[in-house]
Amino acid sequence: MNNRSPDITPPFWGIKLVQPEIEEVTEFLDKKALFQARWKIKKQPENRADSEKILAELLTTVKSEKLIQLKTVYGYFKCHRVGDTVVINNEKQGRPFNKLTFPRLPQKPNLCISDYFKDAPTFSDLISIYAVTAGLLISKYLQQLYSGHHYSRYFLLSAVAGELAEAGAKYLNNKIEQELEVNFSRRYSLGYPCCPDLKYQKILLDIVQADKIGLGLTESFQLKPEYSTNGFLVFSPRAVYFKIK
Repeated sequence: MNNRSPDITPPFWGIKLVQPEIEEVTEFLDKKALFQARWKIKKQPENRADSEKILAELLTTVKSEKLIQLKTVYGYFKCHRVGDTVVINNEKQGRPFNKLTFPRLPQKPNLCISDYFKDAPTFSDLISIYAVTAGLLISKYLQQLYSGHHYSRYFLLSAVAGELAEAGAKYLNNKIEQELEVNFSRRYSLGYPCCPDLKYQKILLDIVQADKIGLGLTESFQLKPEYSTNGFLVFSPRAVYFKIK
C-alpha cells in the first residue's frame, strides 16, 4: 500500500507573510471547543444562545480595541524521506537542509510520519510549514485583567485568544489546500503523541523565519507570545493521527 504523497507543485517555494482580518479567521473558529471544552458550558440550547452573545461581545471588544492582530507565515519546501527522518531543503536561508526524525509505532501497523513522504529522488516531495500568533498585546491585556482581579473576563477572553490562534492555523490550512488545488492534507503540531519532540520547534520556526511575525521560543521550547501555534502539513491521502505510548 502506497502511503506517499502525490506529485504536487506549489505556487511558490519559500515563505509568505499573511495578516488576515479577524473576520476571515472566525469562520474557522471551533465554537464547540470554545464553549464546551474551554468555557465548560453545558450543551443546551439556552446555554448556546448565551455563549454566542458573550462571544460576540468579546470579539467586538477585541476588534474595536485592536487587542488581537493575527499574523501568520507559511511556506512550501522541498523534502524527502530517509528512514524515520524527513530531510527538508532550506537552501534559500543558506542552509543545505534540516532534519526532523519521528518516532515509529512499535506495534502494527508500525506507523511513522516520515512514511507519508517520498524517499526518492532527493527533495522530490513537498512539506508546508506554518506559524500563527495572536500577538503580544492580547497577552499584556490579559495580564492586566488578571492583576486587576477580573478573573471571569480573563478566563473568557484567554480562551477566545487561544481558539483564534488555532482558527488561524485552520485558515492557513484551507488557504494552502486552495493554492495547491487539493482537498486533503493532515496538519501536525509538535508535542502531540505522534511527533512529541519539542526541540524541533526551533527548526520549524527558523525555516519559516517566524521572527518576522514576532514569534519565538522559551527555554523549554514553548511558543511566545503565549497565544500562538505552529506546525506542518503532510499531503498524503493516507496520513492519519496516531498515538505512540
